[in-house]
Amino acid sequence: MTVSREIITDSPEATVSLAERLTPALPPGAVLLLDGELGGGKTTFVKGLARGLGVAGEPRSPTFALIREYGILVHVDLFRLTATEAAGLGWEDYLDGDRIIAVEWSSHLPPAFWVRSSLILRFNFEILDERRRRIVLAYDESAPAELRRRVEELFCA
Repeated sequence: MTVSREIITDSPEATVSLAERLTPALPPGAVLLLDGELGGGKTTFVKGLARGLGVAGEPRSPTFALIREYGILVHVDLFRLTATEAAGLGWEDYLDGDRIIAVEWSSHLPPAFWVRSSLILRFNFEILDERRRRIVLAYDESAPAELRRRVEELFCA
């Protein structure tokens, strides 16, 4: 069964903070699928993940590089790719269970692509106005207890 939670952030800083506070509960092997409107806060969210994971420097959008590695964090952007191009990148090796993978525009790949992943968190970002974003998180109820508790703390407070 899928669990869904929603939060509204009131600034880019709040989006960064949300992601940063989520990271202690993310186990290696977690795949975060980030979808939504252009400018919706996906890359901003990844900056918070990086900060929470202790990554030096600030991640940039990998739109032209497609994949950027930051230690345990792998940031993928499929915006400019078709499903065939995205599936043909050969980046499935990153799904080794040792890293946390954040994939922007994951909807460019068929859902079957993620079958190898043991923990998938689906985020959808919606622009409400210039600063506010609605972030909806969906995940399977079998997710680790620590992650479920952290999500409840962050999204239901």
